Amino acid sequence: MFVGSVSFDTEEKALREVLEDVGTLVSLDFPVHESGKNKGFAIAEFEDAATASRAIEKFNGFELDGRELYVRLDRKKGAPGKGSFRKRGSGRSPTRWRPTDAPPRAPLGTKGDGVSLFVGNVSFPRVLVFHFLVALERDH
Repeated sequence: MFVGSVSFDTEEKALREVLEDVGTLVSLDFPVHESGKNKGFAIAEFEDAATASRAIEKFNGFELDGRELYVRLDRKKGAPGKGSFRKRGSGRSPTRWRPTDAPPRAPLGTKGDGVSLFVGNVSFPRVLVFHFLVALERDH
């Protein structure tokens, strides 16, 4: 199970305790940067599918340390038509993800109808994101 939008302040023990509220947690992969801060996501494995389903129902949108968790089934590497949030063993940041129902992007080097901007798991005040978007709109 993928658990995203985890606060950088959340400790593994706290996340583990929250998730164990629905049943037995077999494993929890909670990657951290060299600085010791977590990367903002985790992969959890429960003892059975029913427990995982309960966890998704209960914790998708659940607030933990000031952030609403995003919880869904994990996409396995190499699954047909599915992207992976990480390249296991690559040591790089997560790959980009787009919803399957997202409209196609304009080809690079061409102007589309607008500008798309993904800002995820930001740790600075939201007002800075707002000012960035205003400046972006003004310049285009």
